[in-house]
Amino acid sequence: MTEPTDTHDPEPDVEQAHEEKEVETEVETEAEAETEQIPLTSEVIKLTDDFALFSADCAFLCDAFAVIASEQEDIGELTGYGLSRHAHWLKTQVAEFNERIYRLHQRIQEQEP
Repeated sequence: MTEPTDTHDPEPDVEQAHEEKEVETEVETEAEAETEQIPLTSEVIKLTDDFALFSADCAFLCDAFAVIASEQEDIGELTGYGLSRHAHWLKTQVAEFNERIYRLHQRIQEQEP
């Protein structure tokens, strides 16, 4: 008796398998980007809200320092200058962070479909 010979190639078409894998990877990447973008947008919105509260508190504190530095007689000139200078520095830093958050928010909106 002779055994039947299998003329079918047991290995799948390598090129077709590679193309199918590329399509699967592209679909997975797009899906991952969409799921990552939703939480990222939410995080940026929460960061913006939290920073707005922080900014308001800093503005109040800086204004209080400025009043104390200018109206208290027992505070020395150099101490008053230091308080005013650091209050101004803090306001500047808050404004710069606010601008960075705003630009980040714009970039996210531009990337949304």
